Amino acid sequence: MSRTFLLTDEFPPVQTGVARMMGEIASRYPRGELLVSTGQHRDAQDGDARFAGTTIDRLPLPTRILKSLPGLLFWSRRVATLARHHKPRFAWCDSLRPCAYPAKWVHERVGVKYGVLVHGAASALLEMIGAIERLRAVILGEDELKAGSISIKDLRVGMQARAGVQNHGEYKKSGKVGQVTVLRSDLVKTVQQMIG
Repeated sequence: MSRTFLLTDEFPPVQTGVARMMGEIASRYPRGELLVSTGQHRDAQDGDARFAGTTIDRLPLPTRILKSLPGLLFWSRRVATLARHHKPRFAWCDSLRPCAYPAKWVHERVGVKYGVLVHGAASALLEMIGAIERLRAVILGEDELKAGSISIKDLRVGMQARAGVQNHGEYKKSGKVGQVTVLRSDLVKTVQQMIG
């Protein structure tokens, strides 16, 4: 049974930076531990073969439809059915929209906790609306991928450490405050401890 879900509308063979990152996560996850829920793609059969240790659940809808209301409802129901069967301990979303919607649906109906990988413009938007104080960041860089580890950062602690800092060098240094690096196998446990 898959113990972690990854909900993504961008997964290989889709050719985007997010899809590449999701593919890297899936290829490095412990065998049999991850279930990826995503949309259909015409080249999926060939591309999915490289993720032999991962269960990939492809909806019978193209990925672009997952962003529509009917697509979101279908996806949410499908993920809830999968969660009842697999009983995952955690679900990762590749973005706020559309992936956080089915994750929230499953959390409310099945009780699966979830986290959202925030990147790019989404992080700036969250900072603008004041939601950043509730966030933690998962940093998955090339060094972490090679080492089999992941850096996790409590963004609230970093923001507090940066408050009032004027010097650029000191500002950059204070950005690492609240950051810990753990093995991938300890990721969910560490995030759950940070969340409290």
